[in-house]
Amino acid sequence: LLELRKIHFDKALKKHKAVRARLDKVYQSSAIDTFIRQSRYFKDLPDELLTRIVESSALKAFSKGDVIATEGESGQELFIVRSGFVRISRKVDDKSGEEILAYLGPEDFFGDEEVTVGADYGASASALEPVECVAVPRATVWKLYLDYPEVFSSVRRYSLARSEQQSSILKSQTNVGFLRDMLEAGLGQARSALIINMDVCVRCGNCVQA
Repeated sequence: LLELRKIHFDKALKKHKAVRARLDKVYQSSAIDTFIRQSRYFKDLPDELLTRIVESSALKAFSKGDVIATEGESGQELFIVRSGFVRISRKVDDKSGEEILAYLGPEDFFGDEEVTVGADYGASASALEPVECVAVPRATVWKLYLDYPEVFSSVRRYSLARSEQQSSILKSQTNVGFLRDMLEAGLGQARSALIINMDVCVRCGNCVQA
């Protein structure tokens, strides 16, 4: 086992860009392989097809506020969220300018319908925080769609269940506002939340100690 100090390792990578490129390639390949093989949708597929998905896909990183896919652009890739949270929205004619359709987290996906029918993206996807997506090209998706339609049946069932679950939330402007503020403040990775009604708070300090 060779141990290197991070500061020296980073300096070496800046100096030797070819080494950095090779390490990035190894990391991306390993990350995609692990993610795809553990995915609820793909893990039961034949190894040959899994290898094809892994080799043809790319791991794409986005910063907060980046547009991942734009409404109206040709749907060339299926995006599967590996980490982070994504906002799905479409343009509307009212004063707000956009309608929020969904918030997506790890293992959620978008672009599947557009890619399988050769249509333009019906909505835009934006990163609410640093996001990593596995982008599967259209040719690979088509191969999967034709040879294993049951995979897309599973995807469609999940997509429908997800839409129904979120629709009740998105119908309420209060809920939408609260959800938007939470996610766009970077709290999407939180495992719990403490909400205090300051009108009845007695300033005991227990919340701070907790």
